[in-house]
Amino acid sequence: MQMQATARASKRFFISMITRDISLEDCILDLIDNSVDAISKNHPEVQDGNGDKYKNYPVELTFDGDSFEIKDNSGGISLSDAKDYAFRFGRPDDDQQDEESNTIGHYGIGMKRAIFKLGNKVWIQSSTGSESFELDLDVEEWRKSDRPEWEFTLDNVMEENTTISPGTHIKITQLHPNIERRLKDPNFETTLVNTLKRDYSFIISHGLELYINGTEIEERLPSFKSGDSIKPHRATTEYEGIKITITAGMAITPEDDDSAEKRRPDSELYGWYVVCNERVVVAGDKSMMTGWGVKRVPSWHPQYYGFIGIVTFEGSAGDLPWTTTKRNIDPTHPAYTKALSMMKDITRKFTSYTNKRKKNKQAARAAEQRTSDVTIRDLKESQEFELPELDDDIETVAIQFEKPKEQVDALAEALDLNVPSASEVGRKAFDYAYDKEVGE
Repeated sequence: MQMQATARASKRFFISMITRDISLEDCILDLIDNSVDAISKNHPEVQDGNGDKYKNYPVELTFDGDSFEIKDNSGGISLSDAKDYAFRFGRPDDDQQDEESNTIGHYGIGMKRAIFKLGNKVWIQSSTGSESFELDLDVEEWRKSDRPEWEFTLDNVMEENTTISPGTHIKITQLHPNIERRLKDPNFETTLVNTLKRDYSFIISHGLELYINGTEIEERLPSFKSGDSIKPHRATTEYEGIKITITAGMAITPEDDDSAEKRRPDSELYGWYVVCNERVVVAGDKSMMTGWGVKRVPSWHPQYYGFIGIVTFEGSAGDLPWTTTKRNIDPTHPAYTKALSMMKDITRKFTSYTNKRKKNKQAARAAEQRTSDVTIRDLKESQEFELPELDDDIETVAIQFEKPKEQVDALAEALDLNVPSASEVGRKAFDYAYDKEVGE
């Protein structure tokens, strides 16, 4: 005798599990990713193009304490995709539609996870220009339904001749209390804008118009110092169909004061970045994950302030070394381990230079002053990392003395130092005296 035992998941449990470990910010980024992917899918010229390939396809986000909305003119969701794919939790085994495309959405849970995270009432309208549909979902009612099938009802379905403009519009109301509080906080919008500037800079640089409450997000592409003896690194390799590009160099000149006591408001900008299909996944990393403190590479120290490295992976979404949240990478992925070996070599070259720089600052400064800033988009396709050759045999001594804090603060102001430490004031004072009295 045989009998069947139910293995059906609880909706409450499922919703809790897929929303528990993802932040509000990352849910919003998932929805933006869907819009960007829809542009690529519905407009093949975007997949093959460079330059301003996303131009004329704006993505607009508006929110307050009552609602959250995202709207695009990407070309919408087809009825067949809406019926069999878009609202499905995860991809079916035979689904290959994004496996071989350079998209940034892959796992098939982003939109559902986001709407469950944000609120209870969900309204979606989507149009391809010929077909259209609406979804009006009460999450709590759907959760309580005892129907064995997990289905949503599509309303106002038009199989042809729709009058709705192409694109997708999502509006979420009855926000969860914690989400309502976050969206009301003016600091949240500021934080989100800065996150989007960082994580979508490469996509924005290709023409995407991204708006938050009516304000357009500007790109924040990194630039590097380049001159006679200083040049950023750029090299490209491949692993089983994945294109790997590594760009790294001196974004700003290293500081003379590398003490831990000095405040550095923009320190999060420096370190290693990991980018998958133009989407920043890891930003300004200074951990062992990107090679810091591993074997012959030292751990991050303020001495290395100003270093930026970017490793990009381009290929089929399912093959890239990122996680479902697109906020971390799989360090065991063979494409990443191949890149990491090259990343550590580059890091080691920069840290070695800063060690020698301590003993030969005048020569280093002279070389650094003969540079200009070059954005990442203007770099050559391939060039070796170059840094000045410095003599590391110069004997140095430490100078230490105490002075009244009032006098140190006054001297810092006179020297026009921004948020100085006492040690930096001492160094600047010595340099000033040396130049005036010795002049060599």
